[in-house]
Amino acid sequence: MMTRETVCVYEDITASAQRIERKYWKMVLGRVVGPGCPLPAYALPELSIMPGHSEVHPNDVNLGTRLGCVSLKIPFLSAPMGDVTGAEMAIALSGHGGCGVVYRFQRVQDQIGSVKEALRRRPFLVENPKSLRPDDTVREAQRILDEFGFSTIPVITESGAFEGIMFTDKVSFKEHGEDLVSVWMKSVSELKTVRANTPFNEVQQRSRNEQECSILPVLNDDSSLAGFYFMKDTADANPVTYEGKPLVGMAINDREEDITERVIPCLDLGVGIVVIDSSHGNCRAVIDQVSRLKKVIGNRNVCIVAGNVADIDGYLRLSAAGADVVKLGIGPGSICTTSIGTGIGYPMFTLIQKISFARRYSKRIAGIVTADIVADGSINTPGDVVKALAAGADAIMGGKMFVAASESVSFLVNGTTDGTVSYSGEASEKAIRARSAENRYGKGKRAAEGVSGSVRHLGPLRKWFPKVLELVCGGLAHTGSNTIAELQTYCLETIGAWAILTPAGREQNAPRV
Repeated sequence: MMTRETVCVYEDITASAQRIERKYWKMVLGRVVGPGCPLPAYALPELSIMPGHSEVHPNDVNLGTRLGCVSLKIPFLSAPMGDVTGAEMAIALSGHGGCGVVYRFQRVQDQIGSVKEALRRRPFLVENPKSLRPDDTVREAQRILDEFGFSTIPVITESGAFEGIMFTDKVSFKEHGEDLVSVWMKSVSELKTVRANTPFNEVQQRSRNEQECSILPVLNDDSSLAGFYFMKDTADANPVTYEGKPLVGMAINDREEDITERVIPCLDLGVGIVVIDSSHGNCRAVIDQVSRLKKVIGNRNVCIVAGNVADIDGYLRLSAAGADVVKLGIGPGSICTTSIGTGIGYPMFTLIQKISFARRYSKRIAGIVTADIVADGSINTPGDVVKALAAGADAIMGGKMFVAASESVSFLVNGTTDGTVSYSGEASEKAIRARSAENRYGKGKRAAEGVSGSVRHLGPLRKWFPKVLELVCGGLAHTGSNTIAELQTYCLETIGAWAILTPAGREQNAPRV
């Protein structure tokens, strides 16, 4: 039951939100609008950014951003969805400078195990590779190559000592198939190696600058093999860390038990971001959960993310409760049918722009220190990322974008037989059937608010994600912006920076071959 004092605080926030809303629409429309008046709102594909004079090369763009007390090197989080983010996605995205948020619709120990595994791992280190014994024949190396596609195979003794590497391209299987591996392997004395505690930046520098370091075996103190670093993998690496470990996030529900059962053990492990994940964040349960989590975290440098909201009132309430970041988006997700089924939702571009406006004015009007902003939903292309950041988001959260990767939970569990990866909304019929009724959509949920589908499998994140980042950097460079902050200033202060596309304009911007 809400106290009178709490009610008064809520009334103050609602009044402040309405004042900010009126100011926003007066800025956009040039006039004051009243309640009940339908107003124009735009999705990201309906807008385009005007280029400007630039002396910035895409290679010089810095995509670093900050969410609360946590710094990221790129403005990307992967969604806490059962098909998207487990330990593999979390460690892969951390290796590129972003953060994976481990999904919560799983048993407590399974989620804690995924967080623990992601925090234990080192980005881009190939662990537990298929191996040979020195007395194996070359024919066994051919079998590993044919079955798994591995051409660089470590040779390890029965006691676990690392002896060397068998390079399958150095031997003729036809002529030497019965020879011993020990005859053809490159011994450890001929290889350049690194110790297991070597900082990643040193590994990267050696791979780039030293001869014969395209493959670096990593050795433990007892000279056993910890894994391999491959230069082709580490070339685009830009790992982000939190207190010496990979930056990893986790999602929870609005249940009080989630804090004691899930969050506290993961705080001890070293998790850096906790996301209170709800389809409707502007509600009492989520606001109370933010307050409880804030007390538990105390002085720790852990970022609290809460959402989702699609209104200024919800953004201010979550900010006032103690959220460091508020997640925006109700309805626009690629597999979400909430807007169709319930009539509720809000287009993403106007939502981000409006919340960004509230962020700038709320401290003066409402006396609230406002949260950072993550755009969650309808981010389908690198161009959408640029437009979301330009409108005022500090980072984006991707589901469809990341499920296409080999590190997604769906690919790891289901694989692919036709070149696609299956993908289901968290409120789809498939997801509802697969989990218990105890979830964010309420006990006994029967009506789906999402669909299932598939996306084209793109391979490991390291193979294609650097191209996404290159295009995002190109978007900033086209406006003369070195940073996300400069891009936002450009779009805020330049007359005509935003163009609303007509149907013909959208067609013109699309391929027409």
